[in-house]
Amino acid sequence: LTLMLLWCPALTSLTIGNGNKIGVSGATAIAQYCQRLTSLTIGAGNKIGSDGAKAIAERCQDLTSLTIGHGNKIGGVGATAIAEHCRCLTSLTIGADNSIDSDGAAAIAEHCEWLNYFSVESWTFDRSGQGATRHEEYMSITALKSHSNVRISIGGLTLMLLWCPALTSLTIGNGNKIGVSGATAIAQYCQRLTSLTIGAGNKIGSDGAKAIAERCQDLTSLTIGHGNKIGGVGATAIAEHCRCLTSLTIGADNSIDSDGAAAIAEHCEWLNYFSVESWTFDRSGQGATRHEEYMSITALKSHSNVRISIGGLTLMLLW
Repeated sequence: LTLMLLWCPALTSLTIGNGNKIGVSGATAIAQYCQRLTSLTIGAGNKIGSDGAKAIAERCQDLTSLTIGHGNKIGGVGATAIAEHCRCLTSLTIGADNSIDSDGAAAIAEHCEWLNYFSVESWTFDRSGQGATRHEEYMSITALKSHSNVRISIGGLTLMLLWCPALTSLTIGNGNKIGVSGATAIAQYCQRLTSLTIGAGNKIGSDGAKAIAERCQDLTSLTIGHGNKIGGVGATAIAEHCRCLTSLTIGADNSIDSDGAAAIAEHCEWLNYFSVESWTFDRSGQGATRHEEYMSITALKSHSNVRISIGGLTLMLLW
């Protein structure tokens, strides 16, 4: 690598293919010998780490396009260095499994204001050739949706939320495992939300549900997919704080227990769409609230093999 860089001193564009494992030493060589670069791609699995990313950022400050493939583990330190030193960037791609964390996300959000192409994990915005910068475009975005099963990092999620302060609708796809930290970021940066979907298997837990409920009190529609384990504590917090809800979906394996069920039954009186496990009632657009409709029901039948929780069963019986 060093030999090629020494022999090509006029390089302005360099691509290192996937899986070459150039490591920190390779990234340092690029930083030392290629300071005229305007375009650099480090493919997936090159393992340059935070030190490698930092070396490149500090010496290759004329970069307008930078791609860091997945699995390079640049971390928050590397992402911060890129944001602080590469002020000419108009195109930035950071693949998954780079662990840019909240600090790296905050640095990119603060310093990379001229990007017109940006991709981090499943989030991609392309305004290249349109004359509009990231700042101008993102400020007006009100709805955002992620793909499923891309394992969004807390850094990637935080970055998108910081860049889209006008969000009123957010969907996190299934299986992204955003966890409590991701749910807390949503609660911190998205307090204007009216619609929120947390897909199945994101494992936000009771603490994550509680954080969202306490800060996102303008929600009118909330979906918690199966397997998020919000428990009775999370369900109770949603019922007590989200008083504007007209649509509520809680998937299976959330363990809302009897206490959570009782809280929903007591406080969520304006629902006209409700689904918990196999129980679904849809009166949306018909003008009737849950309370008016359910009070007259005399017969109820569940589906088979849905493993009804004590919380779900209790809620239907109370209603």
